[in-house]
Order: sequence, then C-alpha cells, then structure tokens
Amino acid sequence: MADMITVAEIEDLYGQELTSAEETEVALYIDLAKGEIEAWLGRYIEITAVTSEQVLPDAAGVCYFKETPVQSITALTINDEVVSTPADFITITPYGIDNLWEQTLEVPTLATDQIDRVGFYWAEVVVSYTAGLDLPNGIKSLITFGVLNKFRKEVANRVRASSGHVGIKKIEVEDYSLEYERPLASSRSSGTSSITIFESPDTDFASIKRYKRRSFT
Repeated sequence: MADMITVAEIEDLYGQELTSAEETEVALYIDLAKGEIEAWLGRYIEITAVTSEQVLPDAAGVCYFKETPVQSITALTINDEVVSTPADFITITPYGIDNLWEQTLEVPTLATDQIDRVGFYWAEVVVSYTAGLDLPNGIKSLITFGVLNKFRKEVANRVRASSGHVGIKKIEVEDYSLEYERPLASSRSSGTSSITIFESPDTDFASIKRYKRRSFT
C-alpha cells in the first residue's frame, strides 16, 4: 500500500528547513492537492475502506460498486445471510463482483433449500470493501509538483510583501505616464482562488487522464 507524499519529503525537495508554520501550510497543500485530483478523477487515489454499501445485482449476478477499482471484499451479506470468507467463493473484479449467483450458491452457509436462485435476483446485497488507485507514481509525482510549486509561489509572495516591492506602481510610454498603488498581486486579486493547487486541471492532469472515471451520463 503506497504512502502519500509527506511534509518531510517536500522539505527535502525544497532544500531548506521549514518552520512549524510552513510545515502546517505544506500539510494543508498536500490535502488540497489530493482532494482536487480525487474530485477530477471521480475516485479515491488511496486505498480506502467502504462499509455497508447496498448494491443491486443484475440478472447475471454482476454487482457494480460505487467506488472503483475494487481491491478486496471484507464482508458480504445476501438477504441478511452472511457469506463467510467471500473472497474464497466469488470473483472480484475492478468494478465489483462478477457472477454472484453461481459463486454464492456453493457457499456452505447459504443452503440451497433456504434461498433459491430465482430469489437471489431481487436479493438485498450489502458489501464492505476496499477501493482506490493505491497512489500510482504518476499521481504521487503530480501532487509533489503541485505542492512544491504552490509553496514556492507563496514564499516568494511573502518575501516581496515584506520587502515592499510588490506590483507595478508606474507606467510610462513616451509622454504618457500612469502612477498608482495596488495591493499584493496574487491569485486572489486576479480572480481565482488563492488556495487552488492546480490552476488548469484539464491541462495539469493530462498525464493521469487514464485513471479518470468514465461518465455514463
């Protein structure tokens, strides 16, 4: 199970010891970057536990789970009947379960004289499982780049603000002159969110597009 990029690793790549406040800032950027990527992909980028999800099998016994890719099934019940060690009896696919009916009929805890195959078609199936991408290197690299880039920009903004050299105060073109004061130029003043890690997701995430969840709408 892959680990998320850490504050210490960002500090190593930045090449300078961070203050306590900067460490907190970087930790926030990591969480924000992760959230932006997950929202764009439509799936978890880390393996995550999902509990008690009710699924509706089709006539062939195929079950599609809400979160994908599926990594493992930890619990399964059919009409409140517990299927012990489900991984030993069912076929797990990246999208859920394949051919649930034939597999579960062989489970000793489900007696064929108590639950018949036809009754399964309208069965209540509840499953707990783990799903997610397990942080492929391409996604981890993207988070690292985004966080470093954001942190460096904010550090540079703070340096410019503290030194008083911020923005353009005077423009001269031949005999025309315009002089004005303006606040610190930032992503906030330019009309975009100051806490957005990736400014152009469709462009910035091109390298991980293959992980994007398909839309059926």
